[in-house]
Amino acid sequence: MSEKAILSAADGFGRTITAVKLLLGVPSPAEKPISVYTKFGIYGYSIVVYASHLDYLAAVTSAISPSLPEFDGDAIERWRLTNDLVIGGLTQGFPDESRIARHESALAALVAFPTLEEIARRVCGRWDEDGIPTSDVPRSEGIVTREPDGTEKPEEFEGRRRVVFLSHKLQLMHRALDPGLARILESIDRASRRSPIQGDTQQLAPLYDRLQYFRDRWVHGRKFEGFEALLISHLVALIYFGKLGSRAAVQAC
Repeated sequence: MSEKAILSAADGFGRTITAVKLLLGVPSPAEKPISVYTKFGIYGYSIVVYASHLDYLAAVTSAISPSLPEFDGDAIERWRLTNDLVIGGLTQGFPDESRIARHESALAALVAFPTLEEIARRVCGRWDEDGIPTSDVPRSEGIVTREPDGTEKPEEFEGRRRVVFLSHKLQLMHRALDPGLARILESIDRASRRSPIQGDTQQLAPLYDRLQYFRDRWVHGRKFEGFEALLISHLVALIYFGKLGSRAAVQAC
């Protein structure tokens, strides 16, 4: 890999946006995909991976540091481990490698999902380490559970009702983000909801709901899609570089 160093928070954020666009299918004029993941249905996806994604992850791994409250040493180490496993999983060598080497992408997802959940908790501070709300979450906050048929059930978390579902945690995190970063994630959500079938106008489930679905399928031992950790690392990078850039702007004032 020929990684180009990330020089600043703005550089990291911009390169992450470019990498996400490529993941979601914006064609690259300079390279051919090394892997494509496609699935139909409400929890479907279309993910395209290029060699430049591996260079990007290597550059991110070298650039990140525990310089934000939400990203302490443990979070950074787990994120780096996720990236190392993703890169290893996408650059597999010979089939006689160790079983661990052959399943690095699957292991990466087992690291990535709890890392994302913990970062979400630290970003918004709306539940403690046991899932107990730190303050009531009324229905007016707009947190919902979405059924496969599109039905939305408003949720509220009061007293000791635990916040358990990843989709709820990500919705609460989203509400705590800088409005500009939240809008960028919303645009990514819209782009990711396009059906992989050309001409099909049916939208896929929202991104946070699909992450919940993918997480449950893999953690409960049913199915692993293959791209989960790669996508999560890009989302974490948006949050990291977005927050780092905001802090730099404040300190410069």
